[in-house]
Amino acid sequence: MRVFLALEMDREPREHLAKRVLELQSRISGGRVGWVVPENLHITLRFLGELSEDRVAEVRQAVESISYGACPFEPSRWGAFPDAKRPRVLWAGCSPEQEQQVAGLAEMVEFRLHSIGIHREPKPFRAHVTVGRVKEPVRGVAEAFEASPLRGIGLSSGESFVLMESRLGPGGSKYTALARFALGKE
Repeated sequence: MRVFLALEMDREPREHLAKRVLELQSRISGGRVGWVVPENLHITLRFLGELSEDRVAEVRQAVESISYGACPFEPSRWGAFPDAKRPRVLWAGCSPEQEQQVAGLAEMVEFRLHSIGIHREPKPFRAHVTVGRVKEPVRGVAEAFEASPLRGIGLSSGESFVLMESRLGPGGSKYTALARFALGKE
């Protein structure tokens, strides 16, 4: 099964962000973007890809005893990978302080996964909520970011993280939480 570990957004902030994403969509022209549906907005801590059920059980066991503080976060700025001039991924990021807190959790996750033989992610971690994946080149991304500032999204509690299964389908990915791990017990 295809799995990843993530911090979910709380319902109200997720709805606020989804409205801002709609504004962003209206300002970007040309090309094609695969927009993330509101219920799938989250911060990925670690994408693991296809794993056997036995391996998923090992992952669950490896991360369930992580002791770390809650990671509250609020998307407050737009961004793009690799950049707004030639975007491939559009995202919403949080403050540097929140990003640092989430990065600490992601590092603990990496450490635990490495202990069971899963290779470390080679790219540096960047806490973000993916809002769209650019399928064909688009125009006006930097201008759209500037015209649609992210304010008042609201804080997601970050009191737990989840092991999520992702099933690809014709209407996009469908996520199912397999396990939830409480934070705030450091």
